[in-house]
Amino acid sequence: MEISVKEGSFPENKPANPILQNPTRVEKQRENFIKLLENNTLLDPQDKASLLLVYLGVKPATGFIIPVKYDSEEKRPFDYNKETFQDDIGAIEELLLESGLPKKSEIVISGRKLKHLGGQKFSVGKDRQSLEELLNAKDDITIGHALGYPESALEGYGGDKFDTKVLSPEELKIYKAYKFFYFSNENWKQELEKFKEWVSMIEKASPKLHQEILQDEQVTPSFPDGYEVRAQ
Repeated sequence: MEISVKEGSFPENKPANPILQNPTRVEKQRENFIKLLENNTLLDPQDKASLLLVYLGVKPATGFIIPVKYDSEEKRPFDYNKETFQDDIGAIEELLLESGLPKKSEIVISGRKLKHLGGQKFSVGKDRQSLEELLNAKDDITIGHALGYPESALEGYGGDKFDTKVLSPEELKIYKAYKFFYFSNENWKQELEKFKEWVSMIEKASPKLHQEILQDEQVTPSFPDGYEVRAQ
């Protein structure tokens, strides 16, 4: 399937990193954002986890797609509920507005012969520079950099499949549950440390989301971080 992207009509937020604001306001905003994120039904758990890490400032950027729900399998260009789609996009806009993070939204056009609206793609950065780096990334390696993946994991991307036998049962559990990035066989110990750090941050900030991901460990999203970076 070909996927092309057209500029959307939604304005970007002004950068307003939560950690630079009044401490009391930050705590309240943090609580509101995490609650909205946990209750959001449009994002899958993996997308929620990545967005939370960006919000916490430990991951530079992320991306995800809100797909159009078509009334038929043929996905005819106008065979979808426009109001429902606009409501979905509105809910995501509200969530991102609460985060105070800079973002960019774009319309996704899908299909080879019969072009149709695929959905709305959102790119989000912890700051403006991180967002721009993601928007300018053109291949798996530069995208991986922009998403905060370890250099060694990117260098090993597309090579020999990682041998999970070296992981303990608990490590294997979180590796299967969270879909951040693939380990390399040469530097998996260092990569595991970053992996554990990210998981720990999510567990501390949102135990509810952490449990949701652990229970959903067999599900692999189509677009981890909004891009085809982890797929093997």
